[in-house]
Amino acid sequence: MRNLILICLVIVYKTGFCQSITGDQLLENAIAYHDPNKHWSTFNNVLNITMTTPDGSDRMSKITINLPEHYFQVAATKDGTTTDSRRI
Repeated sequence: MRNLILICLVIVYKTGFCQSITGDQLLENAIAYHDPNKHWSTFNNVLNITMTTPDGSDRMSKITINLPEHYFQVAATKDGTTTDSRRI
């Protein structure tokens, strides 16, 4: 019981007094942590992803990211139907 009270006090302390950051700051911190050599701003590549579901057919997605040109595209194909989404 004593340990449970101690754990509860720690949780209350941590949630009540932790610093809060904005979404933009969280994103910047995540990129800095996962990209210490700062390659993200020059990223230009294609990702091919296959999503499988237990009782359905696969969905094949081709994701094109070109950060220097501010270009992003997803082309997803499932059951012969392709959807395409682009952002420039």
